[in-house]
Amino acid sequence: PLQAPSIYIVTKTADQIYDEWLVLKVRSGDMDAVSALVKRWQPAALSYAQIVTREKELAAEAVQESWISGIRAIRKLRDPARFRPWFYKIIHNQCINGLRTHQKHLKVTAAQRLEVNSMQASDSMDSLEHQELVNLVLSQMPENQRVILTLFYLSELEVDEIAELLKLPSGTVKSRLHTARGAFRRLSERSESSTYSREAFSLGVQYDE
Repeated sequence: PLQAPSIYIVTKTADQIYDEWLVLKVRSGDMDAVSALVKRWQPAALSYAQIVTREKELAAEAVQESWISGIRAIRKLRDPARFRPWFYKIIHNQCINGLRTHQKHLKVTAAQRLEVNSMQASDSMDSLEHQELVNLVLSQMPENQRVILTLFYLSELEVDEIAELLKLPSGTVKSRLHTARGAFRRLSERSESSTYSREAFSLGVQYDE
């Protein structure tokens, strides 16, 4: 007997649809679309680069090179709707290359402050006090935990997108998120303002394992 063909429905978010439209316009040579794409992702790109490099100048250089490389290679992007994770991967690689060139390393000390104020955070982290507190707690965490929390909660990447970016299995990403959230809560509880530290990162509690 004949079987009905399988039907796969792929849904896209409004952000993905807009990214797809911009990428297609860029591919057609529309310079206004290039400017719109840069304006749309530049703040988040700089914030992520600063988290990886821990240095503003190096981060700015990495992002600039990422845009040059990204625009040149944009025709190689198989799914224009997935521009964000694709571009984050380029930024990540540029940051690592920059660190190697400048003989840097990714180890950080607990005393260093994490600069994420320019990143688009959730509404629950909008107040200055909450941002400063979250930044302080994040700055005390190991680099791998800090990066994965930032990618998931602040950059709002999906688990599979983070897995692709960091070249890790999805299960490992989920496990590290769980460990990192626990570490964040323990550190926040030691701070004098632990009450609104937990509130500021409360969306982590809602994440399904």
